[in-house]
Amino acid sequence: MIGGIAARLEVIDPGAVRTRRGVRAACATVLAWATMLAVTVAFDVADPLRITLFAAGAAFEGALLAPDPLPRDRLRTLGWATLACSGAVVATVHLSLIGVWVTAGFLVLLMFASFALRSWSARAASLALMGAITVYITGGGHVTLGRVGWFVLAAVIGFGWLALWESVLLPDDPLRSLARSVQAFSRRAADTVDDVVNVLNEIRGVTPSEPAGRVLHVHLERVCSCRSAIERQIAGAVVRGLREADADHLRVALHSAQKALQDMAEQVRVPTWAGSLPGDLAGSITDGLHALAVDLRDHAAEASTHLAARSARTLRGHLDAALARTATTSVPGETIALLAALSVLGDGELVAQSVTRATLLTSISEPPAPSAPSPDPSAPPDPPGLSPTMALAIQAVVAAVVAGGIATVVGNEQRLVVAWTAFVIIAGSAGLSTRRAMVRIPATIVGAVAGVLLAATVPDHGAVDGRCGRDRRVLHHRDCPGVIPGHGVLDGNRLRPAVRAAGQLPRSDHRQRRRGPHRRVCSRDRRAHRRPDPCSARGPAGGPGIPGRLGHRAGLAPSWP
Repeated sequence: MIGGIAARLEVIDPGAVRTRRGVRAACATVLAWATMLAVTVAFDVADPLRITLFAAGAAFEGALLAPDPLPRDRLRTLGWATLACSGAVVATVHLSLIGVWVTAGFLVLLMFASFALRSWSARAASLALMGAITVYITGGGHVTLGRVGWFVLAAVIGFGWLALWESVLLPDDPLRSLARSVQAFSRRAADTVDDVVNVLNEIRGVTPSEPAGRVLHVHLERVCSCRSAIERQIAGAVVRGLREADADHLRVALHSAQKALQDMAEQVRVPTWAGSLPGDLAGSITDGLHALAVDLRDHAAEASTHLAARSARTLRGHLDAALARTATTSVPGETIALLAALSVLGDGELVAQSVTRATLLTSISEPPAPSAPSPDPSAPPDPPGLSPTMALAIQAVVAAVVAGGIATVVGNEQRLVVAWTAFVIIAGSAGLSTRRAMVRIPATIVGAVAGVLLAATVPDHGAVDGRCGRDRRVLHHRDCPGVIPGHGVLDGNRLRPAVRAAGQLPRSDHRQRRRGPHRRVCSRDRRAHRRPDPCSARGPAGGPGIPGRLGHRAGLAPSWP
């Protein structure tokens, strides 16, 4: 089972490029969350969940949005991202004190820059997008001024763990990954050649009947998928030192091998010619193809440079035997069968040569230093008017502002979420933006359900907050929650108006409030050498109470630690 999973994963991701990237992102995210959790627990920080999730989100955000293919450039981008996100947190909190629309304008400016700067610098555009995401999260999370430092520390820890995984723990080597991907392509080609042999043996009745044709089709699709994945890796290898000419030759070699395998599969899909071959000649052809498959697997493991010559000599001998038999035979239909056999053997020889060529191109021990591309003087100048990135920036900003305005008009309180949704689905064309929107709908549903389930597992600390009376350095008594019947859990800032609205705290008769039960309770506690806790949210019998002196003034039960 493990071998099958590994083979399928090798088809989807030959060379384990995306797998290694996913491992780096996942490990950095988890370790950033765990580190920030340990820090917040050690310092007894109130409400640490948002801070720890912010650290994890910073690591994941950097793994997704760092555009540089070179490791040293990626580390430099992560350093700038730390400064950008920290500055975005501080700016958002201070701008929110001025007004909500000021923060919204800052977010719109970062949205515009994330598209408009793409033509100038991909790094600057990515940093602007990271800043926009940070402003969105900070504004939606209601980060207060006294907790800005913890969120800045969370950003530093998140990007720091990602930089450590990128540079030390699991660094990326595009050239080595490309070589492993070509080896995976060779193994997939060997599986396809083996399937061709199985189909021929099934036609001849040598092996029991089985769905060999269906297996051949599956393995041929895996060859195509593997080649497509290698095509996506070539650009990163060119940046790391692979010459452009070698990259073009590699593309041609992979295309030739895939085309030869497809031709072999087309030949065996018409099984009439295989039954017309003599037994000894058909057996020698299948033996030669089986030897080719074995050589392809060994070649993938050892990178033998003699594969093409050895396979070519073997297959050429079968070609000569077939030509000699054609000149002396007069059996009807045998000529067509021999021509089909010649085509299959020729395709096998082309597969051997192409795979060997691809392996030699990716086995460079010391690649030359990458050089900056020189501008082409013959290239036509840019046409006048808006550049594509500037037009995309205007589309994104207009879509976000209009969506947020419509949400405000209809009374939707989540106008920030609505505006952000309109921003992230902009892709430059109506078709691609529509596809993004259709993908986002089920993803939003799944995320909402997962968030509700996660929130259900988090305990509610609003009704009882014992830290209020034990550690005054963590929370002031005005931040301690209180429970009012019909109003739920309220903090100190909203408690007094709620009590007055409930008719429990009259606006006059100050003398009566001063002579309330508080003096008697305090005297009794003073005689018992014990002071009552003015911040607890529950009474002595576990019933509802009101924090501090306000609870005694309202005529409710006194608070106890």
